[in-house]
Amino acid sequence: MTPCRYHLASTHTIPLLLTLSFSLGIDVSGVFAEMIMSVATRDIVNKKMIYLYLSTYARKQSGLAILLINTLQKDSVDEDELKLD
Repeated sequence: MTPCRYHLASTHTIPLLLTLSFSLGIDVSGVFAEMIMSVATRDIVNKKMIYLYLSTYARKQSGLAILLINTLQKDSVDEDELKLD
C-alpha cells in the first residue's frame, strides 16, 4: 500500500478533504483516482463520505468517473441495506 492510499484510508483524511472542498472552496479533485480506490472500504461512514466526494467531482474528472461504474454496480446488489441509505 502506498503512503498516499494509506492516508486516504484514514478516518481523518476523508472528512478533511470534504472540509477543504466544501467549506474552504479548495479544489481537491486531484485525488479522485485514489478516492475511487478507497470506495471499496467496509466502513459505512467513510463510504458515504467518499460517495459525496465522488458525486461532487465526477464532472471534473469524467474520464476517471467511468472506472467507478463497476464499484457502484457491486454496491447496488449488496445485501447490506445500510449501504443503500
